[in-house]
Amino acid sequence: MRKVGFAVFSLLSVVAIASVSGCGSIQVDRNSMRSVKKVAVVSVFAPARITVNNPGQAPVFHLVDAAKEHHKYGDEAMRAFAPLGQVLLAKGQEELVQKLARELGWQVQTLDASSRGASYGALVKWSDEHSNDRFQGMLVMTGGACLWMDGPGDPLGALVGEYCRKNGLDAAMICSFDFCYSKSWWGSAGISAKPRTFTGIQVIDKDGKLIVATERADERDRDYTGLSDTTMPISGWTVDINREMLWKYDSATRNSVSVVVDMLD
Repeated sequence: MRKVGFAVFSLLSVVAIASVSGCGSIQVDRNSMRSVKKVAVVSVFAPARITVNNPGQAPVFHLVDAAKEHHKYGDEAMRAFAPLGQVLLAKGQEELVQKLARELGWQVQTLDASSRGASYGALVKWSDEHSNDRFQGMLVMTGGACLWMDGPGDPLGALVGEYCRKNGLDAAMICSFDFCYSKSWWGSAGISAKPRTFTGIQVIDKDGKLIVATERADERDRDYTGLSDTTMPISGWTVDINREMLWKYDSATRNSVSVVVDMLD
């Protein structure tokens, strides 16, 4: 499992421990956070598919799920999913931008504007160079780069910091999502599925320092998830996702984003 966090501190480093706190597996440098107001979204991405998430079920059911959804990992299926995925990514970004503005008072620039900023091309170049080793099977928001730091020492931090300085920003934010569904007995709805969204973020300041770090969304860490307020019917063994059903992910994404942002306050 990919783990992203800050350096391990000595037990004697009382000052450092006081300034960096965690809730669940999130890491937040609260001292650095105080100077952050102007932020740009520089990357928004998610797996190019919607699959089941039922970690507590019997192993045999995991095998059946994998067999039933194996086709979703093919290139043709991922291309077919892309238009739906772009709608979900846009909603995820919208929820994050609005929630951060309300709760933290941040001025957050969306990816569309950020991608036109000075030196964004360097981030796209980095994304292209790492697409195969870090981001296979990912759908990236149109016009954007696929970015994620693999730890505080990742050279990507310096590139993002340079981007911030050239564009007069305090920090940049990377947003990852994973849109899936969970099957269960949901009260009056009976055996059905609920949309589930996982949210993962990284915030890098203008010095290239990772000041907020969660797990990437596709790690499916239950600390950062939200369920929908409504259910979806199961067709056979799986759920058939179509454009008419996308609205059911709105509340799942809103709830997941709220969980993550509330950890920052």
